[in-house]
Amino acid sequence: MKEEIKLSVIVLTHNEEPVIADCLESVKWADEIVVVDHGSTDKTLEVVEKFGVKKIVTAPVNSNFSDRRNLGAKEAKGEWLFYVDADERVTSELKEEILSLITNYLPTGKAGKLLITKCVALAIPRKNIRLTKVLYHGGWWPDYVLRLMRKDKLIKWEGELHEQPKIDGDVGKLKEAFIHFSHRGSFEHKLQNTINWSAIEAKRMFDSNHPPMTVS
Repeated sequence: MKEEIKLSVIVLTHNEEPVIADCLESVKWADEIVVVDHGSTDKTLEVVEKFGVKKIVTAPVNSNFSDRRNLGAKEAKGEWLFYVDADERVTSELKEEILSLITNYLPTGKAGKLLITKCVALAIPRKNIRLTKVLYHGGWWPDYVLRLMRKDKLIKWEGELHEQPKIDGDVGKLKEAFIHFSHRGSFEHKLQNTINWSAIEAKRMFDSNHPPMTVS
């Protein structure tokens, strides 16, 4: 009998060697892990393979974040999709909350099990950590991100930067949080990210015919 896949975890990677092992360790309880790699040149893929991930997908060079998340959804076999970034960790409390939800979930109108929620997608709070401290102020908490959803209710991910999923149905919230190690890495790593994001934002403004801006 073919094993049922309830939950697929999808992880996007690009040169994540220092953090990917801890990420994968925190989601090893999932039925399936799908890694979508975007041209890693370090030992990211070597670590992923040693961890035993069976489904590794290579994203096109010119793909954006939405493209990669959509590619992960296409390759995943689970009824539920759970997106976890390489610099995030899933706590045992969040794991138990998710497993309880998907184990007892039934679409509205069906009977036989406890219906915990009629929502088809769930936003999850994040504890953003910088320099070992959790950021609770300045809009950093609870920092909900929409990452858990039924595959058949995900229409698609949209947006080049700060991408969001388009969902067919009700969206709810979970109680337990991710751990997110924000702004990790060297100064050069942060600077390169800023340059990349600025280029994306500039292109978006140009494509939308945004009026010229000056800095005084």
